[in-house]
Amino acid sequence: MSKKLTIEDKRIFELLEKAASGDTRPFIETMLRIQDKSGKLVPFHFNTIQDDYWKRRTGNDIILKPRQVGFTTLVQGEFLADALVIPGIEILYTAQRDDSAKRLFEITQRMFHNLPEGLRPEVVSDSTHMLQIKQGNQVSTIEIGTAGSPSFGRGRPVQRALFSEVAFYEANEESTMAGIIAAMPIHEQIGARVVKESTANGMAGVFYEDWKSAVAKTSSDTAHFYPWFYVPEYNLQTKLRPDDFTPEEVALIGMALQSYGIAITPEQIAWRRHMIGSLDSLAMFLQEFPETPEDSFRSVGGTVFNQSLVNRVASQGVSPPIHYVDSIPGTDDGYMSYWEYVNPGVHYVIAVDQSSGDQVDKDHNPTDYQVATVWDAVLHKQVGTLRGHINQQLFSDLVAKLHKYFNNALVVPERNLAQYGWMDLLRNSGCSNIYFHYADKKFGYPVNGATKNILEDNMRDLMKGASILVRSENIIVELRTFLNLKSGSNNIRRTGAPPGAHDDELITAMLANSPSVVHQAMQTYLPVTIDSSSRPTTYTTVGATS
Repeated sequence: MSKKLTIEDKRIFELLEKAASGDTRPFIETMLRIQDKSGKLVPFHFNTIQDDYWKRRTGNDIILKPRQVGFTTLVQGEFLADALVIPGIEILYTAQRDDSAKRLFEITQRMFHNLPEGLRPEVVSDSTHMLQIKQGNQVSTIEIGTAGSPSFGRGRPVQRALFSEVAFYEANEESTMAGIIAAMPIHEQIGARVVKESTANGMAGVFYEDWKSAVAKTSSDTAHFYPWFYVPEYNLQTKLRPDDFTPEEVALIGMALQSYGIAITPEQIAWRRHMIGSLDSLAMFLQEFPETPEDSFRSVGGTVFNQSLVNRVASQGVSPPIHYVDSIPGTDDGYMSYWEYVNPGVHYVIAVDQSSGDQVDKDHNPTDYQVATVWDAVLHKQVGTLRGHINQQLFSDLVAKLHKYFNNALVVPERNLAQYGWMDLLRNSGCSNIYFHYADKKFGYPVNGATKNILEDNMRDLMKGASILVRSENIIVELRTFLNLKSGSNNIRRTGAPPGAHDDELITAMLANSPSVVHQAMQTYLPVTIDSSSRPTTYTTVGATS
């Protein structure tokens, strides 16, 4: 005689039926237990951010998160529920380090071992890195490992994958993640689900690039970001009134209401003021508790240039170009931006950072760029940018066209890599005015430890005096990610872009506006007459009069 089902049995059966049909939330919130901040086991009720994310999640999610809002807990709850109702499913969690992997997996183990005894399926394997449960004749597996292991996740299909703190992955760890995702069976009935989550780690690396692609909707990832004011617990009792708010706080309140539909309270403003004081600066607060995605990615520690100055430069100058050539034949991605056309009687500088070809991707294709930026020498004003993966001959031809178009502009090649015939290419293409460095009596500007300090100091002075007009967003990004890098055993100061980022356009900006370059540019012969109404329209007329 079969056992009569109790009311509780029926309720659990209904929850499992819903979960098997894809509606796992009732099961998660009813049957799973998590540890709260006091260490107590409590039912897993979604918080405000988890609730919003659950409604917006897709098959491919990238999450830019503030501190401790429960995303990894939520994803593990979802994937454990899938493992309980989908026989044979393969689930991977990927962390950066062994210690973080173990802590992460403890969440899944705690949820599983606190299920009602009659609900827990037979365990095949239960260790610090793997949980296998028997489902009829099949086995469902949840496994965690580190991205640094090249063999992790290879050799079997995976239907669910969580990648944690992706912004901190090294290049080989990024390759591990890419390999796992590439092998996922996205067309099978079970489907595939990928979640990449991280706090930010500067404007560089695969997480930053994937985030940008998701925001631009040029990839399959869906971007999710939640600012600190989504968390109601971030508040302090206060006597503050709206009349007491600063203009910055008023702007924040308006942004939160317009962009997120959230009305920030005086208590939340009081908490914000307290935290800014505790962390010693607004910049540090925004790094830990961002209000926009840009706040998250903004580098604070280790940057060469003051970020408040960078913000001011960005607000004063960055703008769309008035003319944009987006496809230069002979290149995959070469483009030319003009913010101004040539003006008679103006002395111009064209600073050039030649690609070395040393930085390559996993397919050995060069990742660094050929870059030339055009500046008004007197006003320190950017008027044009040429950028792309362009072969040397075509690049020198295009620089020569710009040189002729912009009143025989002074061409300033960064000398360190301007060798193997590069100066001759420029001359043969028609560059008749190339920077001569009088200190060592050679053409081109030498960028080394000593001259780099001078270039950086001059750039800093221009920014402080609001004396430079930067039009390109790329330069702003590179100013934010230009860091004091780790030195070798000789303890020599070194600055530059971190791995995965670029500084080529910034280097050209510093070269073009250095005092010795500006002084030499002022000696440039200007044409007696010029047709200032000419407009470059195609790649063949980049920098040429028509």
